[in-house]
Amino acid sequence: MKWSTVAACAVLVFRLSAIGQVKPDGTIIVITASEKELVIASDGRRFDPNFYSDDVCKISTLSDKIVFTVSGRAGPKVKPNFQFWNAFTVARQQFQRLSAKGTSDTLPFELAQAWGVAIKKEIEKRMKRGVDVVRGLTDHAILSGIVAGIKSDGSIIAISEAITFEPLNRTGAIRIVATPPYILKPTDFPWWMGKGDIIKELVQRRTFRSDQWNRNIEAAVNSSSDPIATRAIEEVRLTIENLEPTMTDSRGVRFSAVGLPISALRLSSKGLEWIQKGNCPQN
Repeated sequence: MKWSTVAACAVLVFRLSAIGQVKPDGTIIVITASEKELVIASDGRRFDPNFYSDDVCKISTLSDKIVFTVSGRAGPKVKPNFQFWNAFTVARQQFQRLSAKGTSDTLPFELAQAWGVAIKKEIEKRMKRGVDVVRGLTDHAILSGIVAGIKSDGSIIAISEAITFEPLNRTGAIRIVATPPYILKPTDFPWWMGKGDIIKELVQRRTFRSDQWNRNIEAAVNSSSDPIATRAIEEVRLTIENLEPTMTDSRGVRFSAVGLPISALRLSSKGLEWIQKGNCPQN
């Protein structure tokens, strides 16, 4: 899949549709792309209601050509007592299983599909044990992952896979759904996952401050020698700096669901390149 420049109005429409794909426990991930490259940028915070630590890597390099990232109810930061699943571990297990059969340009798609099926099974196991897997979620989204890879011709492919739930009746029973893998198109970028309130305001230009945000980001992008990465990093930074602090730690200090440092990784025909390591690579 070769990506090309897209008219700004088309990008705006798809950017608005991407907001709200997942409302996770806490993450902001921005993915930008051009015809020749893709950049993933993320924050570095993990937390529970009265504690946070900025020590997490949310971008996992599974090989020198395949990368995985996830937003939502994804790992051991979820409480209580890690009754849930680790989405990164599941992705690595499925990658090892599939790559043992040989590699091909279809591997990223197969991995996204296998990861969705495996996560669905992990969730259903917890449900059978009586774990309330959707406690605290405000919509029907549980988590969403992206598998991005470099194909043999040097082009980039990125696939989204989401796990949602559907109420079955008024008793609270639910059904877990693994959506079909979706290959991202050029018009889908920039693509966001996670806490999208700030980016939604940025895109809709509905406030005085959002106009200022747009001017600042465009100025940074236009003056940068690396505009694709700059946009991803600056939109993550914007969210970190402006997302409302809705929680209070044990010392009485208020904090938000996202935080520094920012990690950013590029995929291109040259391979994988860490632009900003943040807490990565740790896996």
